[in-house]
Amino acid sequence: MRKLALIFDLDGTLIDSSEDLALAVNGMLDDFGYPPLSLDQVIDFIGDGTPKLAERSLRTVGAIHGPDDPAFSTYFDNLMGHYEANLANKTKVYPGVYEFLAAHADSPMGVVTNKPSQFTRPVLEAFGMLKYFSFVAGGDTYEQRKPDPYPIRMAMRALGAQPEDTVVTGDGDTDIKAGKAAGAITVAALYGNRSPEALEDLAPDYTLDSFLELNDIIEEILTARKEP
Repeated sequence: MRKLALIFDLDGTLIDSSEDLALAVNGMLDDFGYPPLSLDQVIDFIGDGTPKLAERSLRTVGAIHGPDDPAFSTYFDNLMGHYEANLANKTKVYPGVYEFLAAHADSPMGVVTNKPSQFTRPVLEAFGMLKYFSFVAGGDTYEQRKPDPYPIRMAMRALGAQPEDTVVTGDGDTDIKAGKAAGAITVAALYGNRSPEALEDLAPDYTLDSFLELNDIIEEILTARKEP
């Protein structure tokens, strides 16, 4: 029986980076004289990549009207600097992640995130997870990014997997949409940064209330394939 290829989102799926991202956002806002945002506000803006996080945060405080604002690049560079200094200060790995990765170390695994590439590998390395992934793509690795299925398809190609043998796990609508469009089995992480109701409306194949449940889902998929 072919092994399942396992593809994961990063923020809100493997790690909870919301506090470090909030530190970066509020560091940027403070540098330019704007009031801070609450953690809940920042969490609502996470999931579509750092440029979108910056744009949404800046629009909220009235600093810009959109990403084409001439000042956006200055704000964005500032945010990137703050985040680079706060990649792993308050970020946490979700319970069960290390145990799962170790148990499935012989399976082809990859990460496809909308997080910029310059942060993706350093974060995975900082938490000792990079060694488990033979494929890693950030939001700027390709011209297309989730919800476009292209990065998922590139991951499947690199992992030597067919769509029906691939499980895509993520906490965002972008993950479920990309996984479905690529023909993969989709697992929605309801514990992450997005609304559980909105994720369930996308009809993923499976849902997780905690990462700890993923072992059971993988076992269920494999058991079903053994049945005549």
